[in-house]
Amino acid sequence: MHEAAERITQRPRVLLVDDEEPILRSLGRILHYLGCEVDVAHNATDAERHLDRREYTMALVDVVMPGLDGLSLSALMRSRRPDMRVVVISGKSGEDVLTDAFRSGADDFLSKPISPEQLRHLLHRFVWPRSEPF
Repeated sequence: MHEAAERITQRPRVLLVDDEEPILRSLGRILHYLGCEVDVAHNATDAERHLDRREYTMALVDVVMPGLDGLSLSALMRSRRPDMRVVVISGKSGEDVLTDAFRSGADDFLSKPISPEQLRHLLHRFVWPRSEPF
């Protein structure tokens, strides 16, 4: 199959990284409904294992987690997978956390709670910039 056609027909794979199970469940359900394959990680170590096994179109990474924080994980993801979109998410907002997110290499930042419309917008911006999802 031609590479461009293959990219269009494949469901985008998203890695969700958050230590809060309800956040993983709710965002995972929404992303699945929007046409994505979703893998979840509860911490940075778990996320690194996923990155070793699979390619991802996009990752959503919480800032505050036990162990390696989300900003450090975002920088690590950017260095290991420069083509993968990284979106930092946090219950905290403000100029400092926003600045830190972009310094870590994130493509975008979202404050929790995250709505289905915000996720749809991310997908149209980063995953389906020139075409509609199937």
